[in-house]
Amino acid sequence: MSIDTASLYLTGLDNKTCKYESRDLKTFDIEKTKKMICDLHSVGIKKIVFTGGEPLLLGLSLEELIIFSKKKGFITAINTNGSKL
Repeated sequence: MSIDTASLYLTGLDNKTCKYESRDLKTFDIEKTKKMICDLHSVGIKKIVFTGGEPLLLGLSLEELIIFSKKKGFITAINTNGSKL
Protein backbone atom coordinates (compact mmCIF):
# COMPACT_ATOMS: atom_id res chain seq x y z
CA MET A 1 0.00 0.00 0.00
CA SER A 2 1.36 3.41 -0.91
CA ILE A 3 0.26 6.93 -0.13
CA ASP A 4 -0.56 8.88 -3.29
CA THR A 5 -2.49 11.91 -1.94
CA ALA A 6 -1.36 14.83 0.22
CA SER A 7 -3.39 17.65 1.76
CA LEU A 8 -1.73 21.05 1.97
CA TYR A 9 -3.23 23.31 4.64
CA LEU A 10 -2.58 26.75 3.15
CA THR A 11 -4.25 29.23 5.48
CA GLY A 12 -6.27 29.69 8.64
CA LEU A 13 -8.30 32.43 6.95
CA ASP A 14 -11.98 31.58 6.89
CA ASN A 15 -15.04 33.55 5.79
CA LYS A 16 -17.45 31.39 7.77
CA THR A 17 -17.63 30.68 11.47
CA CYS A 18 -16.71 27.06 11.96
CA LYS A 19 -15.72 25.55 15.27
CA TYR A 20 -13.47 23.05 13.47
CA GLU A 21 -11.25 25.64 11.78
CA SER A 22 -8.16 27.22 13.25
CA ARG A 23 -8.43 30.94 13.87
CA ASP A 24 -4.72 31.30 13.10
CA LEU A 25 -4.58 34.07 10.51
CA LYS A 26 -1.04 33.30 9.33
CA THR A 27 -0.96 32.44 5.65
CA PHE A 28 1.47 30.33 3.71
CA ASP A 29 4.66 31.41 1.97
CA ILE A 30 4.17 30.67 -1.72
CA GLU A 31 7.82 29.82 -2.40
CA LYS A 32 7.98 27.41 0.55
CA THR A 33 4.73 25.85 -0.63
CA LYS A 34 6.16 25.36 -4.13
CA LYS A 35 9.19 23.67 -2.53
CA MET A 36 6.84 21.34 -0.62
CA ILE A 37 5.04 20.53 -3.88
CA CYS A 38 8.38 19.62 -5.49
CA ASP A 39 9.24 17.45 -2.46
CA LEU A 40 5.88 15.69 -2.72
CA HIS A 41 6.52 15.04 -6.41
CA SER A 42 9.92 13.52 -5.64
CA VAL A 43 8.40 10.96 -3.24
CA GLY A 44 5.71 9.85 -5.67
CA ILE A 45 2.62 11.75 -4.52
CA LYS A 46 0.10 11.99 -7.39
CA LYS A 47 -2.71 14.16 -5.98
CA ILE A 48 -2.70 17.36 -3.90
CA VAL A 49 -5.74 18.65 -2.02
CA PHE A 50 -5.48 22.35 -1.19
CA THR A 51 -7.23 23.02 2.09
CA GLY A 52 -7.26 25.42 5.00
CA GLY A 53 -9.74 27.67 6.53
CA GLU A 54 -10.88 28.72 3.04
CA PRO A 55 -8.18 28.41 0.36
CA LEU A 56 -10.27 30.30 -2.22
CA LEU A 57 -9.67 33.47 -0.18
CA LEU A 58 -6.07 33.34 -1.44
CA GLY A 59 -7.22 34.24 -4.96
CA LEU A 60 -4.43 34.42 -7.52
CA SER A 61 -1.91 32.79 -5.15
CA LEU A 62 -4.02 29.65 -5.10
CA GLU A 63 -4.36 29.79 -8.88
CA GLU A 64 -0.57 30.04 -9.18
CA LEU A 65 -0.12 26.97 -6.96
CA ILE A 66 -2.65 24.96 -8.96
CA ILE A 67 -0.93 25.84 -12.25
CA PHE A 68 2.48 25.01 -10.74
CA SER A 69 1.16 21.66 -9.48
CA LYS A 70 -0.49 20.77 -12.80
CA LYS A 71 2.79 21.47 -14.63
CA LYS A 72 4.43 18.93 -12.28
CA GLY A 73 1.78 16.38 -13.29
CA PHE A 74 -0.37 16.43 -10.15
CA ILE A 75 -4.10 15.89 -9.96
CA THR A 76 -5.40 18.77 -7.84
CA ALA A 77 -8.48 19.35 -5.69
CA ILE A 78 -9.68 22.11 -3.39
CA ASN A 79 -11.42 21.57 -0.06
CA THR A 80 -13.76 24.59 0.17
CA ASN A 81 -16.93 25.68 1.90
CA GLY A 82 -18.16 26.75 -1.55
CA SER A 83 -19.07 30.31 -0.65
CA LYS A 84 -16.64 31.81 -3.18
CA LEU A 85 -17.68 29.63 -6.14
